[in-house]
Amino acid sequence: MKPKKASPKVTKPASWLELIWHVLRNPRLLATVVSIVFLAYIGARLAGYDILPPLLAKIGLDTYPRSVDITGKWKYRCVAIGTNYQHGGTCEISEKATPYGIEWRLSGHRRWFGASDGSGRANVTNLPTPYYWETQWGAITASRSVKFTYSITTADGTIEGYCYGDIQSVEKRPQVIIGKFFQLPPFKPLHGVLEFRRMSTDDDMNW
Repeated sequence: MKPKKASPKVTKPASWLELIWHVLRNPRLLATVVSIVFLAYIGARLAGYDILPPLLAKIGLDTYPRSVDITGKWKYRCVAIGTNYQHGGTCEISEKATPYGIEWRLSGHRRWFGASDGSGRANVTNLPTPYYWETQWGAITASRSVKFTYSITTADGTIEGYCYGDIQSVEKRPQVIIGKFFQLPPFKPLHGVLEFRRMSTDDDMNW
């Protein structure tokens, strides 16, 4: 009988570097690894998760550059549709670049309420204690518009709402945002026109 051939001895890589080198030297094994990684990436994308932005962010590569800068201090007013009621105040917007886009946040105070007269001018009453409000979620879209949800704590209770608006620039700097606001039921449902204007000074609060 012929003696059996001894099976080739498989040596276990001693380190990650040796394992990587072993994979690179073996075309079949390399092709298998690449295929597995590619299929795993496609599966993650189909599930709604992209692993590349956070990995690139770790080495300082921003995959979502800031397209529009609306940071700073703004004054705003909301004019209700179907009535002459309106209210407004001031706020500050901040932005932060993240691996998945621009993190957008607003915080401010409702400072006045009132009603417009026949000429469209508002007769306002200043609130003794301004109502604090802030965004719960906010985004700047590719069409140069903002969308956000918010909550505001008033003397009567907490109001939640949704807003959107288009950004208008002067000399390439955003100066105005015009859109719609919706105070959601069940507490004081209301909707109408929303307008932001960039404040020229800290005292620039009136319309």
